[in-house]
Amino acid sequence: MVRALLFALDQRLSGVYNVAGDGQLPWSETAGICGKHRAWLPPFATGLLTAPLSRIGVPLTPELIDLLRFGRGVDNRRLKQAGFRYGYTSAGAVEDFARSARLRSTIGDPPGYVYERDVEQFFRHSPAVVRDPEPVPGSEPGG
Repeated sequence: MVRALLFALDQRLSGVYNVAGDGQLPWSETAGICGKHRAWLPPFATGLLTAPLSRIGVPLTPELIDLLRFGRGVDNRRLKQAGFRYGYTSAGAVEDFARSARLRSTIGDPPGYVYERDVEQFFRHSPAVVRDPEPVPGSEPGG
């Protein structure tokens, strides 16, 4: 997604562009790649099975019900015609996501930020760092 945004900015593209990997991927394949089981739900039964959820307060918009019934496809040709090349297919993106989710469940989330005193000292004293000019005494708000 970030590559697509940078490409659009670099090429000064205007208008609406869909960003999606190549290839359609049915829910059954998505579930299979992720190692999940799914229950078959015929389109005519969607309303019957979602009605109890609506009655207990689960928000089910018409768009969500249509997504459950029919799935969704995205036409990415316009961005590709502009010269953008995707790094993943739809299936490849799901495979990468599933692999990273399995890894996170095995080893946990990556460590968060760790304060590094040496890095701070480098930025405090490096001549390459642009600093704001010192405020002139009496020019601060309220001063």
